[in-house]
Amino acid sequence: MLYAILCYASEDVVCSWSKAQDDEVMANLLDVQDKYAKAGRLGPVARLLPTTAATTLRKVKGESVVIDG
Repeated sequence: MLYAILCYASEDVVCSWSKAQDDEVMANLLDVQDKYAKAGRLGPVARLLPTTAATTLRKVKGESVVIDG
């Protein structure tokens, strides 16, 4: 079994962090993930982009359509 570890805060809060604050949060997250990574139990890891960068993929009449936002 692989694990996913989610770190969530309000997007407005995260976007207001200084680089130092962001680095501290990411270092803490890496500490938590380390135990599972060393055991080979951590699934893929990715940082999500802000919702302003969101895209949606839909199938319309058999065609794939990408919608921004």
